[in-house]
Amino acid sequence: MSIVKERVVLRKRRREGGRTPHRIKLDAVRESDSLLVEIVIDKKYGPVYRYLFAPGSLSGRQGVVFRENGGRIYWLGGLNPKEMTNDEAEALSTQSTVLKKTERFPDAELTGIRYNVLVFGMHDSLVAVYRTLGDVAAAMNLRAEAIDKLCRTKRHSTETGYSFRYKRKAIDFDVTDFTLTLSRYDELCKRKPGNKN
Repeated sequence: MSIVKERVVLRKRRREGGRTPHRIKLDAVRESDSLLVEIVIDKKYGPVYRYLFAPGSLSGRQGVVFRENGGRIYWLGGLNPKEMTNDEAEALSTQSTVLKKTERFPDAELTGIRYNVLVFGMHDSLVAVYRTLGDVAAAMNLRAEAIDKLCRTKRHSTETGYSFRYKRKAIDFDVTDFTLTLSRYDELCKRKPGNKN
């Protein structure tokens, strides 16, 4: 039996109001696979909910959608997965082949091709340009979520020493110009460079 594992961490909304549904794409799930979803309401204190979708129960779907309200999870579209305890989920994982384990942040677009990602080396010079976060993550053996956070906070990676930036569409420059420096790019973006200590 093969299981696709997804871990969804819900971030606190900055604004109160209508709660939008969260969507999990099923691009890695085949008809013979089970989907084990772990939903973390609060990363620090919990609660954590675990749900198992049986093989074939998701056929014909491109994604599954749920809504969180008052610390409870509501599955939309007529879905009724089996709720599991941590022990049950761990036992199932050890008995099965786990095909994928990812952590998703629903309010961040991390997998699309909306951005190009610029990579600056230890001496702040441009060393690579990648099409997507997934491409950078695969090439540098980092998590896409970590790279996304570094792009948004403008800090360098303490693991690798590299800095990452999203390519801004409004900025006109040659991406093959590897004399471009991080400080020059931040000037072009009218951004303050992040702390480097």
